[in-house]
Amino acid sequence: MIILSVQPFPPDAGGKQVLMESLARAASTQTEVLVLADKIREGRQELPHKTTSYKIDRYGGMKALRQRRKAQDIARLVREHDVTHVFCDSWRSAEHLPKDLPCSVTTYAHGNEYALSGENVDKSKSRRLAKTFAKIDHIIAVSKPTAKRVESSFSSDIDKNSLPMLHVINNPVAAAAPVTEREIDQAEFLWPIEGKATTRLLALSRLIPLKGIDYAIKALKQLTDEGKSLQMVIAGEGEDKTRLETLVNDYGLQNRMRFIGHVTGPEKTALFDSADIFIQPGRKIGEHEEGFGITYLEAGLQGIPSLCGQAGGAPEAVLHEKTGLVVNASEVKYVVDGLRRLIDEPQQTSHMGKAAQAHAQALLWDKQIIPILDRVKEIRGTRRG
Repeated sequence: MIILSVQPFPPDAGGKQVLMESLARAASTQTEVLVLADKIREGRQELPHKTTSYKIDRYGGMKALRQRRKAQDIARLVREHDVTHVFCDSWRSAEHLPKDLPCSVTTYAHGNEYALSGENVDKSKSRRLAKTFAKIDHIIAVSKPTAKRVESSFSSDIDKNSLPMLHVINNPVAAAAPVTEREIDQAEFLWPIEGKATTRLLALSRLIPLKGIDYAIKALKQLTDEGKSLQMVIAGEGEDKTRLETLVNDYGLQNRMRFIGHVTGPEKTALFDSADIFIQPGRKIGEHEEGFGITYLEAGLQGIPSLCGQAGGAPEAVLHEKTGLVVNASEVKYVVDGLRRLIDEPQQTSHMGKAAQAHAQALLWDKQIIPILDRVKEIRGTRRG
């Protein structure tokens, strides 16, 4: 059995949630999987049991109490069952685990939960991290910049032999949900301008400032003023949505841009397939940046090249000049230049789309799950001592 201890989990939206749900599905092809997750936060309905290949238990109540209850249940389950791996969605989900679990314990690191420099970690958090590191065997950093963040949190006064093993493993991508003619037709109606005479730009993410959707809007405005025929769909929800809607209105782009909210499953597949370019020019906001960016791979599965920013781990998801373009998205002019190039060089853009598809297919979960399980199966002897 494999146990996943997570906080938010689908149907709640987010990259971390997509990662852990995909891990649960992929691992369930090898063994029994149990997910211990927080209660659903966003008012959505639980996934139907017939669509899942794993069991899920939900925990409500105060955060500290539910985390402790999960940890106690994990300790009991490990005693009662043949548990080979415990995966946690972050170090916080491992914080209350006992030290003596007789199985591999792995946490994921996504980026922004670790400070850019160890000097910026408050002493209380540093102590919590040190205690948590003593309970786990492996940390999977989703990108090289994320791994550097984790390493900066390894206090110099901690015995290095007691530290978990740090691995850089880019997030695999789940196979796209199959679509019917119905979803294909519905995706066509989502575009504000009928037909494909315009270049279709798609943004799909949690709507927060670091995703750079505001600069995508500004780039579309400048390029349409230059005479280029463009339209854009923005999928997702988040704290930045009102500001982005205001920006669209201020630029008079209501007839070229449409916000469609959260999409998933076949509807998401059809939406990617209907687009020409995926645009998510993420940038660094304070200490926050993109950890990796699974949506770039999801776009790639449908043969769609991407334009991304160079901050964080996004350049590991989009291979510059091969599967898309990586630009300095801290300035709008570079987003404009990159997008203009993708539009003006259709033959090269088409080659990038094909390469993006091949790259994403090589990172499908069904090809990656066994290597991942093998890589984190070791139990550190020092943790047992």
